[in-house]
Amino acid sequence: MNKVVITGGHITPALGVIEEINKDKGDWQIYYLGRKYALESNKAESFEYRTLSKQPKINFISITTGRIQRKFTPNTIKSFIKIPLGFFQALWLLIKIRPRMIISFGGYLSAPVVISGWLLGIPTITHEQTRTVGLATKINKFFVKKIAVSFPEVIDQLPKDKTILTGNPVESAVFEYQPSKNDNHFGPIITSEKPLIVVTGGKTGSQILNQTLYKIKDKLTRDYFIFHQIGLDPNLDEVVEPNYIAVRFKENHQFGWLYRQSDLVIGRSGANICTYLAALKRKAILIPIPWAAENEQEKNADWLESIGLGKKIEQNKLSPNILYEEIKLMMKSEKVVSMPKWWNQADPREAGKKVWQIAKESQ
Repeated sequence: MNKVVITGGHITPALGVIEEINKDKGDWQIYYLGRKYALESNKAESFEYRTLSKQPKINFISITTGRIQRKFTPNTIKSFIKIPLGFFQALWLLIKIRPRMIISFGGYLSAPVVISGWLLGIPTITHEQTRTVGLATKINKFFVKKIAVSFPEVIDQLPKDKTILTGNPVESAVFEYQPSKNDNHFGPIITSEKPLIVVTGGKTGSQILNQTLYKIKDKLTRDYFIFHQIGLDPNLDEVVEPNYIAVRFKENHQFGWLYRQSDLVIGRSGANICTYLAALKRKAILIPIPWAAENEQEKNADWLESIGLGKKIEQNKLSPNILYEEIKLMMKSEKVVSMPKWWNQADPREAGKKVWQIAKESQ
């Protein structure tokens, strides 16, 4: 049986490629080298572990490595010491698995796997999902055969002979999933006649967004139905109330359905949510994470504004009143979308196929 190792911290595009691997007639066995816990200081299970460890066709293996931190924290030294541990663990696992190829999806976990694969002569490609080149890709570019990217502006920052525009892979279920009316969380949305607002702070949640939204929740639910993904926020609980549902997590395909039904999305501006919003042409209010590397989320929000889908609110200007007024304006505004010419080359519906084809050709 053919074996492929997938690694990295960007699980959403990885899922899009895994779907294509499972369709392939080459009978591939997938090994995912990832993290079991979402945060170094928190024992909550990571999204990739919860999603992939239950799939029978995927062998999820948790690896321990550290990251180069931009700020000194109590975990900095401990994390730095873990870096060589991660390298030797990755090297041992690759010798044991003996895959035909490695596909990396960025993040600090990927570097020891990619470098170990290069030392062992295993063909590797990597995917950069963001509008800026992450630290892992800056390292991995020296050790991989090809680099797939989601946005054309990063091509000039990478070796041109290796770099290919593919787009950001998305699972087909994001565009196709349809829940039952009997679903506790989605049934009330299906039967509701109120406009739907989806609020999400990402897989781990955003406490500042949660707190701001909660202060205007009662006013909002008079006119709208609110679906609120609260993540790991310890101050909020999952609830089902009239015109308001709060949950900790939902899978990507379920969020795809929510976005398709939405009249407005409120959230951060990471690469994945912006890919969904652009592909589905959904209006959004975006609050970029101010400490995101290379100001990446700010750039994503600016891009959605430029094509007519987004309204950006700086986090230091976010308040209940400002958010409420922006919601009212966005709900009344007419949607006029102008997609860039390169978008057809980077269609997320086809990106998974392109990345998998590049991987096979790189063997």
